[in-house]
Amino acid sequence: MLVVMKATEFVNPGQVPVIVADCPLYTQQKKCQWKFPDEVGESKMVCFMGFLHIEMMSQECGGKLLAGSGWDRMFALAKIFNTGVAASLLSGKHVKRTRYAYQLTLAWLHVLKIQAYEGYCQEGYGPHESMEMWENRLRNNAPTTSYWLTVRDYLRINCRLIRGQRVRNWPLTLNALEDLCPWLFAFGHTNYAHWMPVFLKDMANLPDTHPAVHEAFMEGKFVVQRGDKKFSLMPLDQSQEHSIKFLKEDSGPKGLYAQQEEKEINELSKPEVLRAIDEFEVACFSASSEKESLEHPESSAAEQKKFLNHLKELCNLAKEDKIVSPFKEMGTELITLDTGEVIDHEISNSLREAPNIGKAMFIEFVRDRIEKATKPLSDVIPRANLLTFTNRPPVDLKKGASKLGSAKANTALVTKLFMSLQARPDLNIDDFFKHENQHEPPSLSDQGKLRSGTKSDILRCLPGMPGPGPSPSAKEASVVVLDMAAVIHIIKTQRARVFGEYTQMDLMPYLHSLMTDRTTRVDEVWDKYIEASLKSQTRVKRGGTAGYRTQVSAKIPLPKGAQWQKFLKDSQNKDELFQYISDELQKTTAGSKYHLLTTKANLVLSNKPTDLEALSPCQQEEADTRMMLHLRHTAEQGHTKAYLRTVDSDVVVLAINLFHELGLSEQSTTSQNCWDLKNAKHCPSSTRSQDVTLYQQCMELAKKLHGMRGQLTQKSPTPSL
Repeated sequence: MLVVMKATEFVNPGQVPVIVADCPLYTQQKKCQWKFPDEVGESKMVCFMGFLHIEMMSQECGGKLLAGSGWDRMFALAKIFNTGVAASLLSGKHVKRTRYAYQLTLAWLHVLKIQAYEGYCQEGYGPHESMEMWENRLRNNAPTTSYWLTVRDYLRINCRLIRGQRVRNWPLTLNALEDLCPWLFAFGHTNYAHWMPVFLKDMANLPDTHPAVHEAFMEGKFVVQRGDKKFSLMPLDQSQEHSIKFLKEDSGPKGLYAQQEEKEINELSKPEVLRAIDEFEVACFSASSEKESLEHPESSAAEQKKFLNHLKELCNLAKEDKIVSPFKEMGTELITLDTGEVIDHEISNSLREAPNIGKAMFIEFVRDRIEKATKPLSDVIPRANLLTFTNRPPVDLKKGASKLGSAKANTALVTKLFMSLQARPDLNIDDFFKHENQHEPPSLSDQGKLRSGTKSDILRCLPGMPGPGPSPSAKEASVVVLDMAAVIHIIKTQRARVFGEYTQMDLMPYLHSLMTDRTTRVDEVWDKYIEASLKSQTRVKRGGTAGYRTQVSAKIPLPKGAQWQKFLKDSQNKDELFQYISDELQKTTAGSKYHLLTTKANLVLSNKPTDLEALSPCQQEEADTRMMLHLRHTAEQGHTKAYLRTVDSDVVVLAINLFHELGLSEQSTTSQNCWDLKNAKHCPSSTRSQDVTLYQQCMELAKKLHGMRGQLTQKSPTPSL
C-alpha cells in the first residue's frame, strides 16, 4: 500500500490513491488502514472492492437460488446451450455467458407474464384486476409463481449493477450493491456479507473524506473504457484482468522468473508496446478499410436476431408444455420446471421469505457492528440455513434422535432403580426386572409402533400350491380383475419418455398379455390414499417418506429406474398417477371389443354404457375389498369364471373365504404364485388337520381386519367397526 502511494504521488502529485481488489485483499487492506491510520489510514487512501468479483459472487448466489429448479435444463431443452454448459451457468464461472442467460430469463418471464395476464383478462367478464394487483395475488397464493417472481427480482438487481457500470451511473451502482447485500446473508456468503456493508459505508462517507474522489466517481471514473465501443465500460478489476492477459501473450514473462530485472522490464514495457502496435495498425489500415462501427457488439442485428430466436425457443417450451409455465401454475405447491417435481411447503416458504430473512440479517449487522459497534466486526455471522431445491431438510432425523433420547432415559432410569434396590437388601432382584420401564414394551413395539411380521407367511398353509404363472383355469376366465397398484410396480418404465406415453407404450401391452380370446371384461381396481388412514403408519415403514413429489401431466418426463421406485413411494404421486391413468385407459379403450371398468377415486369409469350403481360411488380405501365388489358384480352380470392378478396375500385370503358369497363357479388368483381358488377351497384329505384349522383361523382374522376398514358394500360412508 505504501508503494502504491509513492507511485501515485510520483505519477500524479496530490492525487488520492485508490486501490482496487477482490474481497480477500480488500479485507487485508481495511485491517491495515485501521491498524496504521497515520501511514495508510482512510484519510490517506481509498480501498475499493472490485465489481467484477462482486458480479461473479452474485452469480454464485443466483446459482444457489436456481439450482434444482430446472432452470439450467430449460436452456438444454431449448438447445441454446448443451447440457454441460447449461449446468455451468449455476456456478457463474463464465461471467458473460451467465449474464446472457440472466437476460434471456428476464425477457422470458416478462413475455410469459404478459401472455398469462392477457389470458386472465379474456376469462369471463370484467372488471379485472390491474396487472400489479394480479401479480401480487399470484405472489401470495401460487408458490410456483411466487418463486419465479423472486428469481426475477434477484436477476433485476444483477442487471442494474451491470447497467450502472456501463452508463457510468455511480448512484445506480451503489443502489444495486445495497439491494444485493441481503442476498449475501441469506445464502451464506460470509466474506462478502462481512465486508460489503463496510465498503458501502466508506462510499457513503466519501463526499466528506475524499470529495475529489467522490466527484470523480460521479463523473463515471469508477469504470474504464478500453475501446471506442459504446456501452463497453468495464470495472477496474476487469481492466486489470485484461492487462494480465496482454502480458501473457507471446509467452509473456515465461522463463524470466529467475531474472527479476528482465521480468520487471517486460511487465512495465509490454502493455505500452502493445498499445503502440495497435495505434500503428489503426493508422495504417484505417484509410484502406471500411470505417469500424462504434456500436456495442451485442447491439448488432445478428446478435439481436440470435437473442430473439433464443427467446422464442424458451417461450415455445412453455407453450408446448415441455416445461411448466410459471404464471399459469396456480396450484398450492411449488414444482420444478422440467420434471414437475413437487417441492415441500417448508422449502417453498423458505424461498419466499429469503429476501426478508436476508434483509433482517443485513439490518441487524449494520446496526450492531457498524453504527452502534456493540459487537465486533469479526464475530461469526450465523447462517440463515435457507432451504432450497438442493438444500432440503433431512429425512427421518427425528427417528434417530428419539431412539437416542429413549436409550439415554432408559439407562438413567435403570441406574436409579438399581441403586434404590441396593439400599433394600430384602427385595428380590428377579421381581425387580419383571416390570416394564416403558409405556410400550420393546418386545411388542418399536418407538410406540406395533411390530409386524411377514404377512405372506399366511399362504404357506394353503395346500396344493401349483407352480408360477397362471393356472389352466385362469385362461378360461371371461373376466380379468387386476390389482393395478401391483401392476404399476411390476411394469418398468422403458419405452415411454413422458407420462402421456406411459399408458399406451408400457401399460397396455402388459394388460393385453393377460387377456385371452375368452376375455370379455377387464376390471382395473386402484388403491386410494387417504391422509388420515389406518395404513399411513405402514406406508411410512415401507419408505413413504423417502419418495419425492412430482406433478403428473402429459408432458412431464417419466422417472426412470430407481427414480421410478422413489416416485411410487409417495402416496400423493400414486394418487395423481392412478387417476390420470384411469382417464387415459377410458379414452384409449373406447373402441375396444372388451368391456373395461376402471376405478377413479370413489367413482368407476367405463368405456361402454353400463349400469354402475352397484359399484359407484364406493368408499372402500383399498383395492383388496373393492376387488371383491367387482367380482360380485361380474357374477350378477352373468360371468361364471374370473381371474384375479395381484401380489397381495390379503386378496388371496379374501377371495378364498368369500368364494361362495361372490356367486362364481370358478375363480383363479395369481399372486407371487398361481392359485386355483375352486380347488383350494376344498383342501385335500392328505393335508394335516392342524394346518387346515390354522388356515381357516387366519382367513377369519383377515376378514375381520378388513371389516374394520370398511364393510363389503359400497354404501358405507365410513369404516364400520
